[in-house]
Amino acid sequence: KIISLDLLDAVAVLQVVGLYRPRTIFSLFSYGAYSFQKEASKILYTNLIGLSNLVEALSTYPISAFVHAGSSSEYGLNSQAPHELARVVPNSVYSVSKYAASSYFSFLSRSVGLPVINLRLYSLYGPLEDTSRLVPQLLINALHHGTYPPLVSANITHDFVYVEDACNAFVLAASKMNPEISGKSYNIGTGVKTSICDIANLVGETFGVPDSPEFGTMEKRSWDLLDWYANPTAAKDDLGWEATTSLTAGLKKTAAW
Repeated sequence: KIISLDLLDAVAVLQVVGLYRPRTIFSLFSYGAYSFQKEASKILYTNLIGLSNLVEALSTYPISAFVHAGSSSEYGLNSQAPHELARVVPNSVYSVSKYAASSYFSFLSRSVGLPVINLRLYSLYGPLEDTSRLVPQLLINALHHGTYPPLVSANITHDFVYVEDACNAFVLAASKMNPEISGKSYNIGTGVKTSICDIANLVGETFGVPDSPEFGTMEKRSWDLLDWYANPTAAKDDLGWEATTSLTAGLKKTAAW
């Protein structure tokens, strides 16, 4: 059942929460993760005020678990396999907003016992991903045109996580919720850094692309970093989660979709 509302409308949020009284909440909303989402005020209002409105509305009802979609962008420039308590060096307004949200959750867990976990997601891909993103563009061009889209520098790396693995992380986080892990953040990534060159070549080999990729034909995003990959050890230790879908398998599943 789909109910549409504006999370910045505190009254509407109160009404919907009061009507349905959810016990388990998967909080997936965000603004600023795409290069075309640039308005600083909208990033901050959505990722902080919208979040605060939802938490306030839930505060008068008993909940079992609140699992929030955080971001690996929280670490900013400290992007090479940071552990969850590593120093953050924000490199965008989005980075600031997402780290502020995880700090807010840590405070709420300590002060009022909110059962909350923040999942710092790395580069998710798979079915339903916006077609402007890298993996959909690679697959659309490979499957329909036998070529490659414009690409940033070959040596820029990401940690690609298949969407079903990420969904499993949310379910595990909710089912494992307890006071020992409430308020914590967990890195949700494979721990493998994959360069743009690596994934382009893998797509070419897997789907028989006759063309050759041309790197540096697209301007990099302002927050792109040379090495950007996870240290998922804590998620495995505390939640029993690890990524199980290889990049090749994930690309094939996405192509089939």
